[in-house]
Amino acid sequence: MGVEKYLAIATLLFVILSGIGTAATLNVGGGGSGNYTTIQAAINAANDTDTIIVYSGTYNENVDVNKSVTIISESGNPDDTKVQAAFTDDHVFNVTRDNVTISGFNITGATNYKIGIYLDEVRNNNISDNEVSSNYDGINLYYSNNNTLINNTASNNDEYGIEVYGSSNNTLINNNAFYNNYYGIYIYYSNNNMLNNNTASYTDYDGILLDQSNNNMLINNKAFNNYYIGIDLYGSSNNTLINNNASNNKEYGIELYESNNNTLDGNIASYNNDYDGIALYYSSNNILTNNSVSNNSYSGIYLYNSCNNKLNYNTVFNSGDDGIELYEQSNNNILDNNNVFDNTYGIFIDYFCNNNILTNNNVSNNINHGIEVYYSNNNILKGNVICNNNKSGIQFSYSDNNTIFNNFFNNTNNIGIDASSTNYIWNVTKMSGPNIVNGPNIGGNYWAHPNGTGHSQTCNDTNLDGFCDSQFDIDANNTDYLPLTLVEQETGPVIHPQPNFDVPTANPLLIIGMLGFAVVLLLRREED
Repeated sequence: MGVEKYLAIATLLFVILSGIGTAATLNVGGGGSGNYTTIQAAINAANDTDTIIVYSGTYNENVDVNKSVTIISESGNPDDTKVQAAFTDDHVFNVTRDNVTISGFNITGATNYKIGIYLDEVRNNNISDNEVSSNYDGINLYYSNNNTLINNTASNNDEYGIEVYGSSNNTLINNNAFYNNYYGIYIYYSNNNMLNNNTASYTDYDGILLDQSNNNMLINNKAFNNYYIGIDLYGSSNNTLINNNASNNKEYGIELYESNNNTLDGNIASYNNDYDGIALYYSSNNILTNNSVSNNSYSGIYLYNSCNNKLNYNTVFNSGDDGIELYEQSNNNILDNNNVFDNTYGIFIDYFCNNNILTNNNVSNNINHGIEVYYSNNNILKGNVICNNNKSGIQFSYSDNNTIFNNFFNNTNNIGIDASSTNYIWNVTKMSGPNIVNGPNIGGNYWAHPNGTGHSQTCNDTNLDGFCDSQFDIDANNTDYLPLTLVEQETGPVIHPQPNFDVPTANPLLIIGMLGFAVVLLLRREED
């Protein structure tokens, strides 16, 4: 076979292979020669990786996307490119292939238990910049993984705006779900999904619901003006919620129900109307940190039968009831470095809540008690600043075996304690500090009064060990044996610094030389 034949065969193969590898662009609408009149016709004619451009107009059809194609509106504006279900009992877009893009459409009309965009067991699809409204569900991911939903609007759907069902590793960014009848965004039996900067509002139930879903991350989402809950975790664990805003909802801002090992960091839960800012029911081993919780009708943060949680560095104020409440067997929780002020009650340990630790909290300017402990035992309160609360700093009722030391009290009435509360410890054995007022040793508490007559403000401390020389009797049955006081530092002798320069050491040879030189000068003068 000659060289020319080899070249001809090679050229033919190159042309064939080039044709196979080149994606085509198909047009729908727009009146151009050869344009398709329906999206479905273009899909039927397309190959995988082709692009279908849809010109503005209204398309009455139910589209089966069974090829890996890109379908985009020519204008990029969903307001002028509408796809309306021809049959209400079928999905508008039914996606059954991987690697599909749908972008820039107004999608509506699948009202009979069907979906605007339905992803059915597919992967690596991109759904973006669509307006999906007046369907049963707006967008539904059914056992579909590694998909991306960006900049979609899902509104006025009969059930959910966006549903993620049995689907993992999906990313939802900048979507807006509002005025949906059930949930704005519903994550069900779905793990390892990312929700970032989405908005869920004005729903008849919850804004965002994670139901039996684990290891998801919610960042910078907004959930407001929902009829029940802003963000709701039900039976969901190991999720992370960071910098979300759940405010102005009718019931709770954020609720965890039977949900464990979740982290809530830097969230805002404010102005929730009928219940609490953040509530935990039967939920354990969660971390709530750096959250801002304010102006909620009941408690700022509420724990019901929830144990082993850590609440630290939260700011809680202007609650209609309690700033932080532990209720009904909420045991072994740690409240650390929280700022709780301007609530009706500051912190309420209520009804068989035992073995909790309250440390380094600032509890001030609350209308009733700063801290109330009611029917709760074996709690430790240490390192707290409890000031300017109207009724008492701490009120104990029907509670035994609580330990209170190294706290700073400055209230008109620092302690209220009923006769049925027994076996209190008001100081520990002396140990090295620093203590709450920067004294050298830790023992009892610092007892101040706003008018300056508190025991710690007026006692003597002759040996300057940071303890009052006299014990403080709270009542006939309760005594702080090592009450703290401020240590006055003794003024020692003033030592003036000496000038810091060196005195040169005399050099004998130099002195002898200078003397000899002087003698020579004198002899010359005599000769003259």
